[in-house]
Amino acid sequence: MNRRRWIIAAVTLAAGLTGVRVGSREVGHEPSELRVRPLIGIASVDGERCVRAVLEAGGTPVILPKSSGTGVIREYVERLDGLLMPGGLDIPPELYGEDPHETVVRLAKERHEFEKALGTAWIEKSDKPLLGICLGSQWINVLHGGILVRQKKLFRAFVKAAEGR
Repeated sequence: MNRRRWIIAAVTLAAGLTGVRVGSREVGHEPSELRVRPLIGIASVDGERCVRAVLEAGGTPVILPKSSGTGVIREYVERLDGLLMPGGLDIPPELYGEDPHETVVRLAKERHEFEKALGTAWIEKSDKPLLGICLGSQWINVLHGGILVRQKKLFRAFVKAAEGR
């Protein structure tokens, strides 16, 4: 093998080993079908609306089976690129220090325990995106120490504040 061929072979091998492309394609520009789509965990699914929305936005939806095991929750937090907490029934008022109101329709115990554990771990152990829709935004509030106020209480407080102006 002459010197020129040896140099070309060495450079080609080095480029292949370091990930540099040889040829007419620009480095760092991959076709969209080859890009890795972010994995977006969906805490609970009652329909396909959230799944379709994540797909249309460019993510790969991952429907998360309910499990309060810390190992499973830790794995979700480590592997997922984002978490979507969708809507649903009511968070048990005892979790934020309130008495239940007659209109409260509680989440199933398995779901509220799972979403509380997952949301807490996500907030405490990651800095990845978290999106709450309706109930999901309420979870984010409660898990940060907030409370939920029934509309009558809210309107009374609002009117009282307005009276003092």
